[in-house]
Amino acid sequence: MNVSRTFILIAFVAGALAGGAADALACSVPVFRFALNYWPGDPYQLRSQDARLSDDLHINLEQKPATSQTARLSLGDREIWSGELTPATLADLVDSPARRELRARILRGESIVWLLVESGDADKDAAAEAALTKRLKYLESIAVVPEMQPNDPANRLGPGPTLTVRYSILRLSRKDPKEQLTLAMLDRDGTDKTTPIAYPVFGRCRVLIALPQEKLTQDNIDEVCQYLTAACSCEVKDRRIGWDLLVQCDWDQELAKVEQRRRLGQDETGTAAATQPTGGSATAAPATKPVSQADLVPEVVVLQARPLPAAAVSAPASPSSWISPLVAVVGGIVILAGVAGLFAMRKRS
Repeated sequence: MNVSRTFILIAFVAGALAGGAADALACSVPVFRFALNYWPGDPYQLRSQDARLSDDLHINLEQKPATSQTARLSLGDREIWSGELTPATLADLVDSPARRELRARILRGESIVWLLVESGDADKDAAAEAALTKRLKYLESIAVVPEMQPNDPANRLGPGPTLTVRYSILRLSRKDPKEQLTLAMLDRDGTDKTTPIAYPVFGRCRVLIALPQEKLTQDNIDEVCQYLTAACSCEVKDRRIGWDLLVQCDWDQELAKVEQRRRLGQDETGTAAATQPTGGSATAAPATKPVSQADLVPEVVVLQARPLPAAAVSAPASPSSWISPLVAVVGGIVILAGVAGLFAMRKRS
């Protein structure tokens, strides 16, 4: 055998193995589900002179001492609220009816909840909801969950609801006194309050972007849905586009409960769920009927008496961190085998 042809063959085999390994190890978990399982919430900061409050919260909240009687809640450099910190104010800070509904829908398995903030103009609000509803129903009808690669550790699907693609709309009034802090968390860029604005919410109540009515086009709706339902690339994992709402929830604990109920064939209430057809690719469920703020039943906020764990759930190791060593080992074995074969052929000749 010609020596040059031998090494060309070795290089070809090693390259084919490397390419196959890279393809097989590509992450295929959808962005919305990867975020739900592995992205911790953004840390809000509460500056207050009352240090006792930190032991009463189970939430992604970092408490720092304040230099004045005025308490302040901020996300990064952006101040969300300031004033006197009372038990009632604290309850409104960490939760609200709309945020509870967002949390409940996501834990039920909805991929994206479109939070539609009303302008107060009935015609504008109705038009925005109609356009969004029509497009989301179409996108649900053609949605396909990315094919999972079961042999890739980076594709581990964490605990939670059944993986499917579902969208819904939740309307939010600017006049609702219980949601003023939610609105402050949403309004990151000083958006126009005279037009309805749609906020796609996913993962652990993370907001991707603000889309005012003039930007609520089919193309933009499609782009948001395609981005969040596509396979989660390493670039997406690193960037973590968007910002989080402050939500009173132990996500890891709640996802574990959902997983347990799902394995037992129960719905989110713990009762036996209806039998679903099996086989074939995942299909989208009908769009959830939009719920107005008036339809939400007021609830009492219960603050769990233990702090948020310092260590968040770690994501699976990025494939790029161990693909290269694996490929190097495989390539080395192939090359050594080729060299050994070459020497054996020379010895026989």
